[in-house]
Amino acid sequence: MAGFALGINRALLPWKRAGVEYLLCEEADIQGLRALCRTAATPAGTAPSVSARRAADRQAAPAPAVNAFRNTPAETCARSAHAPAGRPPMPASAPKQPARSPAGTAARAAASSELVLPLERWPESWKRLLEKTARTPLLLWSYPELRDDLSGRGSHERGNALRRLFADLRLPRGSHAFWPLAPLYGPEETAEQPGMICDGRFFHSGVRVLRPRTVLLLCEQVPKTLCLPEIGIMQSVIHGGVRFVQLHGVDQLAEDMQHRPARHTQLVQFLRTLCQ
Repeated sequence: MAGFALGINRALLPWKRAGVEYLLCEEADIQGLRALCRTAATPAGTAPSVSARRAADRQAAPAPAVNAFRNTPAETCARSAHAPAGRPPMPASAPKQPARSPAGTAARAAASSELVLPLERWPESWKRLLEKTARTPLLLWSYPELRDDLSGRGSHERGNALRRLFADLRLPRGSHAFWPLAPLYGPEETAEQPGMICDGRFFHSGVRVLRPRTVLLLCEQVPKTLCLPEIGIMQSVIHGGVRFVQLHGVDQLAEDMQHRPARHTQLVQFLRTLCQ
């Protein structure tokens, strides 16, 4: 690279007016710029020949690098002046990430489909719960503690938080339904048994029969036994023809209602969008 002082040739006036005094050019471009400046230095009344003008235009054409960045000369030089030495310029757009291999997705889909039982093979306890559950809801809610709540061993705080959330959503009757991650407690089970378990076969079989528009998983970590793709909080994924959305746990949602109303309002708007 070499420094070259700008003359007053008309082709270079925009650079001069923008405050540019010097250009950093490749050695091959110096001759073209010098030809332009020699043209500018021609005395008044002494017009250069047509061939000389054409030669100067051909040599000077590649010199300005404005079109490469699509900026004005002043913006281009300002960005170059503030760029750290030795660091390449930022690309115009972020590079595209390589597409994920469908092998993992296909494996998860096959695993979840194997978990689905036909209705005639359901245990009687599953069928009893299905009879109490609304079919084809807009939102199907599920979370690890739901098994306790539906079995009468849950907390009133979670129930109150969900009732307030439903009131804020103002959806038509039958828009909500619940399906736990695991079957309800049987008569032989004791209260000491933990409710934070997951039965993928029970869960996916219920989702297949209920046919909801969206399944809401209220848990910080989606259980791996569900064989679902990775989602993320406030994100969704289509799996088996059903949209699954991950949200924060019910306790976190209740805390947001009390102490972070803006986050609660954001959640309500997000859920309303899912139902449109």
